[in-house]
Amino acid sequence: MNAKTILLSVLLVVAVMAAGCTHFQQTLTGDEQTYRATTTGDIRVFFSNERPTKSYKEIGYIVASKDEPVDAVNFIKEKAATMGADALLNCEVRVHTSVILMIIFPIPIHTYIASGVAVKYTNS
Repeated sequence: MNAKTILLSVLLVVAVMAAGCTHFQQTLTGDEQTYRATTTGDIRVFFSNERPTKSYKEIGYIVASKDEPVDAVNFIKEKAATMGADALLNCEVRVHTSVILMIIFPIPIHTYIASGVAVKYTNS
C-alpha cells in the first residue's frame, strides 16, 4: 500500500464516522423537576418570533446535530418529549459546513444544528 491509498482510506473512514454520528446536548433548567414523558407528535415547535398563548415554564435546553434539517428538528422533539415537554420555544436550525479535501477535490459535508427551549405548560 502506498501513502496515497492509506491517506484516502483514513479520510474515507473519518468522513463516514463523522456523517453517522448524532451529537446532542440536553440541559435541565429551572427547578429540575421530572415530568412524565409526552408524545413527540404533540410537541409544538415555536420559532424565534412565536410564543404560545398558554403560560409555561422552561424545563430544559436541547441542541442536536444531524445530516438533514428535518431529522435535527425531529430529534430535539423526541428529546423534549422524553423530558415531558409540551412545546419547544426559540427553535432555530443552522447549517454547519466543513470541507474534506480528497486529493485536489474539496468535498463539503453539511451538518444541521437544531436547538430549542423545552417548556411545560403550567395551566393545561
